[in-house]
Amino acid sequence: MDFDKSLNELKGYANKGLLRDVEFTAEMQRAVQKRIASIPRAGTGIHFGWKWLGGAVCACLIGFGLLVPNTPNPLPPEASDGNLWQPAAEHTTPFEGKSFTYLGEKPVRVITGDMYEKQGQKVMFLLNGPLMANEKVQLVGENQQGERIDLGKYAIGSKLYDADGHFPTGLTLPTAGLWKIEVRYRNEVLGNVFLTIKAGVSPSNESLVLPLITQFLQATDDFAWIGDKRKVSLELLGVDSPNAEQRIVYAKVTIESEQTNGSAVAAPMKFNIVYRGGDYRVIDYQMPRDGSDYWLDIQTIFPSEIVEKLRASGHAKQG
Repeated sequence: MDFDKSLNELKGYANKGLLRDVEFTAEMQRAVQKRIASIPRAGTGIHFGWKWLGGAVCACLIGFGLLVPNTPNPLPPEASDGNLWQPAAEHTTPFEGKSFTYLGEKPVRVITGDMYEKQGQKVMFLLNGPLMANEKVQLVGENQQGERIDLGKYAIGSKLYDADGHFPTGLTLPTAGLWKIEVRYRNEVLGNVFLTIKAGVSPSNESLVLPLITQFLQATDDFAWIGDKRKVSLELLGVDSPNAEQRIVYAKVTIESEQTNGSAVAAPMKFNIVYRGGDYRVIDYQMPRDGSDYWLDIQTIFPSEIVEKLRASGHAKQG
């Protein structure tokens, strides 16, 4: 076989396929000829095919640093889902001469106020898309720790503002932090909105429960031994409002007689508040017993997150 002819043909072939980005120089050609000359021959004839010749050329190209063996190219790491978790932006949009403020982007937006852990908040969902009125959507909540909760199913209402459908609801999320609220329609994800849930007690719940508890502790006969006139101090530790008619309140309480050198009591307490007869009222309370039962009662009465708050403040100590 004519080596020079074969190499010339291979130079042309190098402009195609695997070697199309490699310039086949005279120096590289001499290297191939030298490599071929160094191969032992059997007998007087030299027989080899294109596959062998191509291998010789590739070996030389690797030596020149112009061709890298075909190893798997690792894909860049996918963006972490956490990078997509950003609180929904607030927007104000004009509509028919008025404006409305909402969180999120189409196809799922919400109108709501500040939201607090374990405390229900009214939320209006605005949906866009090929929706059928009275069909239901399902809400699923997920936090950044991977906790998922079913938030129920809701019938789609008529158009509202620039939305094709809407529905009102009350949402209660169990922990503070960023939550993704996913809306599913006909078993498909329509969209989602990211909501920030605050820690602590909402101003509206604080203004509701503080006067109710104060009045209850000043009036109940359970603390008559302190005196008829009592001064009550409260430090709220948490509020659960599973629905609009109920509040469960955890607080550190101090009750003192208004008389000089009078009696007093200081303890963490749990209060149940319900809506009855057109108003909210305290219907019962719990507090730990003194002595060796104190810590056991703390753990029985209060949820773990409240126990940790008491422990951190030094108020609750194991006996």
